[in-house]
Amino acid sequence: MQLVRVYIEEAFILVISASVMGMIVGMIVGYMLTSQMGMMQGIPIQFVFPYMMVIISIGAAVLVSIIASAGPALGVVNRNIVTTMKTV
Repeated sequence: MQLVRVYIEEAFILVISASVMGMIVGMIVGYMLTSQMGMMQGIPIQFVFPYMMVIISIGAAVLVSIIASAGPALGVVNRNIVTTMKTV
């Protein structure tokens, strides 16, 4: 079961790091587009960060990463390690 935990932790770390990087890039692009639209139209448009959408997205990503990594990890645990290493 330790192998399953390692697989799930690895997937969790990958998902969280990708989510954080995506949020940073998305926030920068969103702010720049909002600023440019405001400047072109001559009206002040404020950038609003969608906190609830971020929480839902991260929660869904973590749930999917756990489900997606648990299946293959359980498959590896049920195999004989010696025969698995010989076939690799």
